[in-house]
Amino acid sequence: IPIVGNSSVVMGISTNKVQSKAIVEAAGVPVPPAQLLKKGDVPHMKRPFILKPCNEDNSQGITLVKENVDLQKALDYAFSFDHEVLCESY
Repeated sequence: IPIVGNSSVVMGISTNKVQSKAIVEAAGVPVPPAQLLKKGDVPHMKRPFILKPCNEDNSQGITLVKENVDLQKALDYAFSFDHEVLCESY
């Protein structure tokens, strides 16, 4: 059966937000500042920022963090989907 769509390599890259961001930025497209977090890391970005699982291809696990009180809950939520989380300026 013929298949229409991207190759598995392209799909794999597109689900990794850090890799996708690097490729797009290298092509000259402006991207927001970001920090890759592992468990135990604390974001060093000014709020507000977005926390999102690095390898989640849907919109699951994403939180807009506006206040410090929201941070731990947002980190726990994002890390429930992946072992790496992207913190991105909003």
